[in-house]
Amino acid sequence: MDFSPNLTLPYVLSNQAEKHVTVNESLRALDALVQIHVLSRAETVPPEAPHEGDRYIAASGATGAWQGMDGALVAFQDEAWTQYPPAAGWIAWIGDEQAITVYDGTDWVGVSAGSGNTAPDQLGINGVADLVNRLVVRSQASLFDNEGDDHRLKINKATPVDTASLLFQSDYIGH
Repeated sequence: MDFSPNLTLPYVLSNQAEKHVTVNESLRALDALVQIHVLSRAETVPPEAPHEGDRYIAASGATGAWQGMDGALVAFQDEAWTQYPPAAGWIAWIGDEQAITVYDGTDWVGVSAGSGNTAPDQLGINGVADLVNRLVVRSQASLFDNEGDDHRLKINKATPVDTASLLFQSDYIGH
């Protein structure tokens, strides 16, 4: 086997000349693939003046140096664009969207807990969070467990005249 099974990093082979080339190639790939933070996944044309280490996910219909790299992680390394075809399960932070995505084997999709929420200040677990209900849990039961002696659920009011309450609902109607 000449390459690692997951990231296809080249192995240094016995009796290989110029081993540093293989090691540097692996380090370059690791630099692009570990803790993936891309600037954008909406660009089809490479930027005119990229910085060393810039990473993108080439958008569908990519042209120029990215032609044929649709959906791939592209990294500007050693003054050239290098393509890294994604594998299912890769996770990337998309800088211009401020969102986490995961490659599902076909496409880069927003990460959520089963809801489609990708906003960094919202979490929907089997439900959709919004600007008012930034944490939504839709399940048969929820457990807030103690760690130590006590467990308190605290509801903090902004001012003394504001309301803090526990509301029990059926079909989204309070009782």
